[in-house]
Amino acid sequence: MERIVIGHQDVEPLFHHQSTGLKFKVCNPAGALSFYSKHLSDDVAFSRNQVFFKQFARIERSSLLGAFYVSIFFMQKGISHSKMQSWKHPEHFFAGKFCLSFSPESCGFSEYAAHQLNLSYGLHIKLPYWRNFVLQDERLGLHKLFQNILNPSPEPILLSGTINSHITQLLTYCNQTQDLTRDHDELIQDLLSAVLDEIAIRYCIDESRLVLNSQDIQKLQMVKYILEQEMQEPPSLKNLAHRVGLNDFKLKKGFKTITQQTVGQYLLSLRMRKAARLMLESNHPIIDIAGQVGCNNHGHFSVAFKKYFGQSPRSYRA
Repeated sequence: MERIVIGHQDVEPLFHHQSTGLKFKVCNPAGALSFYSKHLSDDVAFSRNQVFFKQFARIERSSLLGAFYVSIFFMQKGISHSKMQSWKHPEHFFAGKFCLSFSPESCGFSEYAAHQLNLSYGLHIKLPYWRNFVLQDERLGLHKLFQNILNPSPEPILLSGTINSHITQLLTYCNQTQDLTRDHDELIQDLLSAVLDEIAIRYCIDESRLVLNSQDIQKLQMVKYILEQEMQEPPSLKNLAHRVGLNDFKLKKGFKTITQQTVGQYLLSLRMRKAARLMLESNHPIIDIAGQVGCNNHGHFSVAFKKYFGQSPRSYRA
């Protein structure tokens, strides 16, 4: 159950849910709260929560949902003061920060200041999926860090990190995309990997240092070649790492070291530059050119092209 207190007055219980895939909005003269969630897969759900009140507000939670899920909350705007029953101390969550937590009993509260817009996204991962994901990572420091929830009898954990530009990009895609059937597995893995990278930087400093030898650099150059040849249907990061013989961490960190771009940013650059060349060298319709470079959604292609070149595809071609 969830309950909201505005000032010193209780508002009737807002909602009670056993699964995600719901939407609700509550408005009254004192402010408003909206919540939306959807499944990205059978094991992972995404949520969006927006809060604004004219008076101090407190949301109290009492649920067993946490016993089965690892939750990651990404604060986009505002600040909240939160405390779960199993946490030793309350936590302040600021914009630009994420919090990863697991608690066998999700009993606690979040408090919000008056006249302040708060926007946060959430990722809710079933415990077995999260365990498998962490164990597939080769950084033993992360295994040790998450030992509390890798054990048969999991114990509470609370970690935090910084929301970098790559995480922001992936969250935006989660929030805006309606049909994730084509890319949702890769999207989930990319987002969880980005979160683990930030956690490793903060809590496992030694394992975040990257050393590249000549063979590693050759393999990373091969990654560039594969992306250039297969931009229309590019392989997933996991498949890419397997094909060139690198682990996931070295692929992502090493690629950014030698190109100053993430794999996703480099692929976008390849697509935009090829599309621009085709527009000037051929009479093919723009929608066909978008498909030739692997952008099957014409609207998304136009937005990406304008952001990259500063003008729409039609204006660029004129």
